[in-house]
Amino acid sequence: MPATVAAQSSIAAALWDNGYQVDVVYGELTETDGELDYQAGDIDLSQVEVVGRTYGELDVQQLGVLAPELLVDYTFDDETLWYVPSRSAKQVENLTQTLGIGGQYTTTDEAIQTFLDLAGELGADTGSDDLVADEEAYRSALEQLGATAEESGLQVAFVSADVDAGTFYVANPGFFPELGTLGETGLDIVEPKSGDPIHFHAYSWEQVADYSEADVLFFDARVYDLVRDKLDSIDTWTSHPAVEAGQVFPWYAAAPYSYRAYGEVFQEMADALAGSEPVE
Repeated sequence: MPATVAAQSSIAAALWDNGYQVDVVYGELTETDGELDYQAGDIDLSQVEVVGRTYGELDVQQLGVLAPELLVDYTFDDETLWYVPSRSAKQVENLTQTLGIGGQYTTTDEAIQTFLDLAGELGADTGSDDLVADEEAYRSALEQLGATAEESGLQVAFVSADVDAGTFYVANPGFFPELGTLGETGLDIVEPKSGDPIHFHAYSWEQVADYSEADVLFFDARVYDLVRDKLDSIDTWTSHPAVEAGQVFPWYAAAPYSYRAYGEVFQEMADALAGSEPVE
């Protein structure tokens, strides 16, 4: 069992929620008004060493000084570690043992169980009262989502955008584990209508009207605050029925995979849907 562990930030956050505190963190660790981005969960930066704060940033020299016995990151190709820059990969491999966690899951249950298992293997008490309570809150939020979906018949789209590039994105429910879970609850998720998307399918802003059946839009929270003001100048966006109805809410894509994090995410979604109505 490693005495010192380094981890990419969202993995570190998932382990943190599941009862295991890593020693070294890198990844998405930007702060706004003193608060970490949601992707970093409840990590307390005063209790860890930080060796990188954004994608492509990793202080290998500092990592070597800290000498972790294990480094954990995602891998999407079974060969490279997601947040370890390619230029630093060999150095990192020479410094420590590495573990690549496959980042593609069908549901959040599957994803959360992966990190519960890992936390347990690292020595955490995964049967603690706190974790039991976190799972109960998670299940309760999903029950509320399912009941609202059944009663309301709302259609929901999960979207993102690159305003400067003139691109509007619609998410593929088959790729994102939270959308897989939401689909299992009975939520009617609008899928991309063309192309063969992996994560998202890209459209021009003129095509936003093709998704006017969506009563609610959940917008990728990783970019929403950056583009919100610009969206107000796009006529096809502002005239979308869900936008006109004020039924646009954050979608916390890539939140840490823990019952605590997704209990909060799904409860916020349940509350948003409970306050929404069909737009047509």
